[in-house]
Amino acid sequence: MFIKEVIIMEKINKTFASEVKQLGLEEDRVLRFVTSTENIDRDGDVLEINGWELENYKRSPVILFGHDYQSLPVGKCIGIYKDTDNRKLVQDIMFPTKDEYEFADTVYRLARSGYLSSTSVGFIGLETEPRLNEKGEYVGRKYKKMELLETSIVPVPSNPFATMMTEARSKGIINDDELKELTRKAVVPYKSYPTEPESTEWDGPNEIATASPEDLKIMSTWFDALNADNKGSYKLPHHRASDKHLIWHGVTAAMGALLGARGGVSIPESDKRGVYNHLAKHYRDDFDKEPPEFRAYTDIELKSMFDHEEKRGASISAKNMEMMQKVMDCMKEAMGIMEQMMSGGTGEPPEPPEEDGCKPKPKSNEIEEIKTALEKIESQVLLLCQKSVTEDANKDINLDAIEFPKATKDAAQNELNIKPEELKQLITETIKNQLNGGI
Repeated sequence: MFIKEVIIMEKINKTFASEVKQLGLEEDRVLRFVTSTENIDRDGDVLEINGWELENYKRSPVILFGHDYQSLPVGKCIGIYKDTDNRKLVQDIMFPTKDEYEFADTVYRLARSGYLSSTSVGFIGLETEPRLNEKGEYVGRKYKKMELLETSIVPVPSNPFATMMTEARSKGIINDDELKELTRKAVVPYKSYPTEPESTEWDGPNEIATASPEDLKIMSTWFDALNADNKGSYKLPHHRASDKHLIWHGVTAAMGALLGARGGVSIPESDKRGVYNHLAKHYRDDFDKEPPEFRAYTDIELKSMFDHEEKRGASISAKNMEMMQKVMDCMKEAMGIMEQMMSGGTGEPPEPPEEDGCKPKPKSNEIEEIKTALEKIESQVLLLCQKSVTEDANKDINLDAIEFPKATKDAAQNELNIKPEELKQLITETIKNQLNGGI
């Protein structure tokens, strides 16, 4: 049975691995991109080629980089058409010269060389119908009519992108400054997800602990593209890891940190406006609320705006903050020893006694499991380090939020009860005992 849907008027972004080809002479600086197909995307959706409405877009056919509305366009679409035979939307894009816009020239050279080949279309869905599988279960949407708003060339938000950019630098296609500029642009684009009731609790440390880097690319608003496989590279999460649902208290906590509450957040100043736009869209479009202004606030203003969110999470004393940072350093050293063990370096654990015959060496997946456990502890410590520092917060810290070995916690004193170097020794000895079958 055909069921017609009318979509809520919201902007949707869909990313495609594009086909890129140069048109004309090199000095013409025109590249042809396939910016949409009828293939099923990762959300289970299909965009019908004949459904594209292009008239409004043709009046201002700018090409952006990474949906960054605050920066200048990197190109202009000089031709767009529907390839109905091959079911593709095709766009011919002209790029400025280096003298006209240096960053756009960088994007052009990377796209021409094959290092930037993903595009993302921003559109409003006007009419859809549900896609059902053979069991009649909903698996996605088929967009029957949609209005194109803008097209962006996008860096795929994953570690392979950073690897490709580094390779492009090594081949002389881009220089160090251009690499830094490209990887700086790591604001995660807004995308609409289902929301939970506003009263839903937000447990940031637990969400990060259970999330993978792939999850965090959706859950967060900013990441370090050169270290995309490190959980510590992702900032300001506000989506639940299990289903990516949007949590109101996660959004407000992220906005508070961005504006300077609870010690603020460490991201480049040049990216903060893009992060703000991401979070502000959640305020307006997903929760029908007006976001705070993007400006500097006094401590008193921030306390009045976000104090209720601060009380929801753990606070941490300056003493514990310093201790946590030292613990982080020791944790990194301990994981370095793990890397040596896995590679057969100087950190190889001693051979076990041969009383009952030599025990087999540990399997690499066993080492990986221990390393994963350490990384989980590290991510929890990292989250707690981002909390606020107050003089009277010693009794507010929730040490149970971190899964340290029992020997590191003193519940009576509510402080860490072990020196960082002792923690390192405890962890490394535990690793060696585990690998030797001792525990």
